[in-house]
Amino acid sequence: MKKIVSLIMAIIMLLSLGNGVFADQIVLNAYSEEYDDIELLKEVILNMNEYEKTLFIEMIQSSIEEQEFYRDNIDRNYIINYNLNDKNSYHDINNSSIPSNNLKMQAQSVSIALKEFNVGIEALELSRTATMLFKSVAASLAAAIADGPLPAGDILLLITGTITVAYLAANWDEIGPKWSRIERLFTRTFSTASRSIRQALSDLKAKVLDKVNSSTNVSVSGRTIRIGKKRYNCNTRAEEAVNDMKKRKDLYYPAVLYRNEVWVAPVDIDRNTALEIIKINSRTAGVFAISDSRARGLCDSLGGAIYHNSHGSGSGYWNHYHARNYRNAHCWFIY
Repeated sequence: MKKIVSLIMAIIMLLSLGNGVFADQIVLNAYSEEYDDIELLKEVILNMNEYEKTLFIEMIQSSIEEQEFYRDNIDRNYIINYNLNDKNSYHDINNSSIPSNNLKMQAQSVSIALKEFNVGIEALELSRTATMLFKSVAASLAAAIADGPLPAGDILLLITGTITVAYLAANWDEIGPKWSRIERLFTRTFSTASRSIRQALSDLKAKVLDKVNSSTNVSVSGRTIRIGKKRYNCNTRAEEAVNDMKKRKDLYYPAVLYRNEVWVAPVDIDRNTALEIIKINSRTAGVFAISDSRARGLCDSLGGAIYHNSHGSGSGYWNHYHARNYRNAHCWFIY
C-alpha cells in the first residue's frame, strides 16, 4: 500500500509539470517555473521509499549532468560517481534486501528494465527536470510491480487524475507529438502490466483531447495559472500589488495560495476570466479582487457567497469568499 501511495504522488506530480511552451503563448509578468518544478521533483523523491530511491539513483548515475543536478537541487550530501562504468560505487539492485524472486520482471531484473527505460526517456530529449521526473515514476512503478501484481484499476486511477488531464491539455503542443513514444516506452518496460498501462494511457489521452478541443482550458501548476494559451505567473505578493491595483482601478487579478501567502499576477482580468479561475475549484488557485463587493459578486453568481475571515499565519489568506458550487476556490479581496 505504501508503494502505491508513493507511486500515485510521483505520477500526479510528474504529469503536473513541464515546459508549457507554446509558439504563440502569451507570458504575463515574467517568472521562471524552474524553481517550482524543482520543488515538486524534490517532494516526489522525498516520498519515495528506500527501494524506490535506490532504483532512481541507479538511473541518474548514467549521467554526470543529472547527478550534478540532483546534488545541487535535491541532496547536497550526494556524492557524484564520475566513473559511469563503476557499478561498485552505488548500491547494486540485485544484491538488495528485496527477495530475488521479486526482482524479476518478465525474465529481466529491475535493473536491466530500468536501464532500457533510461535510454528511451533520454532519447525523447525532454527538459532535465521532466526527464528526471519520468525516471522517478518509472522507479516507483518498477518497485510497485516487483512487490506484487498491480491491479488495472490502481494503474487507471493513478494516471487519469483530473490534475494530470489539466496539465497535459495545457502542454499538449509539446507532449502530444511524443505521446505514442511515451506510451510504448512504459508498456515495453513494464510488459507484465502493459495491458493495464495501455488502457490507462488511452483513457488519459481521450480525456486530454476532449479538454484541448474545448473552448477554454484552465489549469494551475505551482504559482502559474493557465487559461487557454495565456499563462499568468503569480510571482508578486498580494500586499505588494495592492497600491498599484487601487491606482489603476484594476478589478481582478489571478492569484494563488503558495506557502501560506497569496501571490498575484498583477494583470487586470475581466469578470468571465475570473469566473473560469474560480471554476477550477482548486484549493490553491483563485482570484484577488479590488473590493468585498466585487469578490462577493463573483461568488454569488456561482451558487452563493460564503464569507471567511483571514486565517493562517503571516499575510495568510486575507479575507475572502468561497462560492457554494466551488467551495475549494478562494476569492480574496482588499477591503
